[in-house]
Amino acid sequence: MEKAFLLTFESLLEISKKIFQEINVTIIACKAKENLHHYKEDQEMYETCDIVIEMIDGGFWEIFSKNVKLIDQLAKKFQDIEFLTSDFQT
Repeated sequence: MEKAFLLTFESLLEISKKIFQEINVTIIACKAKENLHHYKEDQEMYETCDIVIEMIDGGFWEIFSKNVKLIDQLAKKFQDIEFLTSDFQT
């Protein structure tokens, strides 16, 4: 079952303190509130939202953003990273 919650960043931080194990979680952030909804197609979500963070199988995080500076900052902060090219990018 697909469930979605509209949260502020502060609420997300507070909830994250209470979660023991997350599996298959998608978090999207959009400056335009009308873009905050469930997307049927991942490509549309990646191209529309400012940030998409996905937890895959409880062990890997994938972060998508058009903000290259943000991605570079995350890459410097975390070890064992890999830059991915999506299957819809040319």
